[in-house]
Amino acid sequence: MNIKIEPIKYIKLIIPTFFLITNACTENNIKIAFWNVENLFDLENDQLTNDDEFSIGGKKNMDERIFNKKITNLSEVIDSIDADIFALCEVENISVLETLNNSSKTRDYSIIHYDSKDLRGIDVALFYDQRKILFLESESIKIPMPNDKPTRDILLATFTKNNKKLFVFVNHWPSRYGGVKETNPLRKIAANTLRNKIDTILH
Repeated sequence: MNIKIEPIKYIKLIIPTFFLITNACTENNIKIAFWNVENLFDLENDQLTNDDEFSIGGKKNMDERIFNKKITNLSEVIDSIDADIFALCEVENISVLETLNNSSKTRDYSIIHYDSKDLRGIDVALFYDQRKILFLESESIKIPMPNDKPTRDILLATFTKNNKKLFVFVNHWPSRYGGVKETNPLRKIAANTLRNKIDTILH
């Protein structure tokens, strides 16, 4: 299954973004996208996570109007990209994923999501169009942090089309916040965790 990188034509958003878009240009014809949607939290204060600043009454001054505007902006870009598999990071829970998916005017995605132990409550997730590719299985891969401070899990989803398997890893490694020197060892642990899983599949 040959994959190539495609350039971004345009972005219509009010927040910073990161995109990776790939396109399987063979007979498989599967378009894959990745997007950090930057703190897609709901408005509820979850007592088990550090999400207070994005809740009603928090320091971000979030309200229903701002939340709905963000959902609208995100869904417009997702619709314009029109990917068959769309990976996302910095999402809080299944509720915001369902809200985002329901806002789409072009796709009705199926959702893959696992709650991780990240202290801020943010996870990775995957949208996929079951009309375009067959989903086989998924798993959440824990990244063992030496300081017992949990981070986002790696999401692995396995698909098949035309008797070929496609393994999609969704990553959101520990942030560089705190300094490169301090955080590089943590990111290397995440990289090694991913590498070990890939080696297991290849072997």
